[in-house]
Amino acid sequence: MMSDTDAHMLEEYIAEEGRLFKEQEKCRGDLSRLAHLTWLKVEERDQKSRDVQKAQIQLQNIIKEIKRKDREIREYKKRKRQIQNQLQGFAKMYEVIQNERNKCINLVHAAQQKASEIKKRVKLLGNEIENLRNTVITKERKLQKQHLKNTNNVAITDSLKSDYCKIVQIMHEMKEKKKQRCLDLERLTNTVTLIEEEIMQLRKKYERAIQEQNDSGLLLREREEELCILYEKINMQEMLCRNGDIEMQVMDEKIRFLKLKVAEKKRQIKLWFKALPVKNALDAHLVVLQIQYSQCKDRLKQMEEIFADPANKSRKRDLGGKDPSPPELLKKIEQLEVELVQKEEKLLETDLLYEHISRLTDRIRATAENRKQDTLLLAKRTNELQKKIKDRTQKIMAFVAELSMKQALAIKLQQEVRDKEQFLMTVSSRIDQGLPLPKETENEWLKILRNEKMQKAAAEARAEVSFLPGYVHTTAEQRPTAYIPDDEYSLPLPRPYGALAPFKPSEPGSNMRHFRKPIVKPIEI
Repeated sequence: MMSDTDAHMLEEYIAEEGRLFKEQEKCRGDLSRLAHLTWLKVEERDQKSRDVQKAQIQLQNIIKEIKRKDREIREYKKRKRQIQNQLQGFAKMYEVIQNERNKCINLVHAAQQKASEIKKRVKLLGNEIENLRNTVITKERKLQKQHLKNTNNVAITDSLKSDYCKIVQIMHEMKEKKKQRCLDLERLTNTVTLIEEEIMQLRKKYERAIQEQNDSGLLLREREEELCILYEKINMQEMLCRNGDIEMQVMDEKIRFLKLKVAEKKRQIKLWFKALPVKNALDAHLVVLQIQYSQCKDRLKQMEEIFADPANKSRKRDLGGKDPSPPELLKKIEQLEVELVQKEEKLLETDLLYEHISRLTDRIRATAENRKQDTLLLAKRTNELQKKIKDRTQKIMAFVAELSMKQALAIKLQQEVRDKEQFLMTVSSRIDQGLPLPKETENEWLKILRNEKMQKAAAEARAEVSFLPGYVHTTAEQRPTAYIPDDEYSLPLPRPYGALAPFKPSEPGSNMRHFRKPIVKPIEI
């Protein structure tokens, strides 16, 4: 019984021990989680402190920007006054133009056409303004988000409430600046419209230039053949002129060189004649200068010895002048700082202008590149069309030439047929009348018979020779197999060539008339 109870108690203890181990593991997990949370809280606190420091730095930067923007506002006010003065002048001009309006009634139609073009441009500008408004709305939303973040930071840290009020004031000032920027954008859009008008004018000029180019191309093609002949003649004459000019230059240089030598010799002779009476005085002056030179050398040695002696106190010499006082130096520093601030303002203005101009130039460059591609495609198409036109014209000219040749041949054959018919008519009429044939026809008939007999005899002779051994039928000219030597000590007897007989070129045939001799162009240096 005791052993059963002990075993039961042991099992309970083991189960309780397992349960305690599980609780221990849970506690350890909770402890690690709490440690991790504390570490996160510490990091959040550090991050908040960093955010506070960043906000202070931003506040200082914003104050500096406010000062800079106040200066800009002053400058813009000055510009506004200047613009108002210009507007007054424009009002006076408007009064003058209003008086002259009655003279410009004939130009209303052209102005209406331009107005339609300007309306289209205004629509495009309206689309651009809507895009800019959308960008402004997105920026305002971003500003609202930033405002919410600032309010959350104020709720966390009570010390930033005063800073929050200042930031709200800055936001109002930024809105005013935004309005000013909108005005600047309107001004820039006006400049863009002017630039687009200039681009349209340039496009029209470009189209006119292309038309003129095409017309001039046709004229140039007509004159090109004439120019080729003229250029050949001009090149020959230029070569002759160059050779003559080179010879003339060589002779001129020689003459000029000889003239310079003669002038130099004459000048030397005159100088020597002038120097003869002054020679004694110059010799005495040279002696005096040599004495002074030796005295200067001695003085230099003495000065070097005095300067090299460290015990001699008289070798140093105090420099004159006064050092500026501290208040003067402070004034100079303030002046330099003011100049530096002015230079920085000018640099900022130039940076802004550069950014605006770079944007405009980028747009213009993009449009120009697109139009370049269009012009390139047009040029390629025109070149292809011109090539096709040229090929077609050449083919047409070839066909016309062939047709003219065929027409001439047909006319010639028709004429021969008429002559033959006439001849037959005359012969048949003479035969009917019982008269003999004309002497010309008899002679021709006898020639034909004689030629037939000669051809038959030649054919019989060839047939007899062809049966001989080693006979080869050929129509080529017989080549020589021996040569007569030109030596003084040998007899003029023919000697066989052997295996290496010389090459004998054939005579030029009738096809050579179709080949043109090359024209050797002179070398231009």
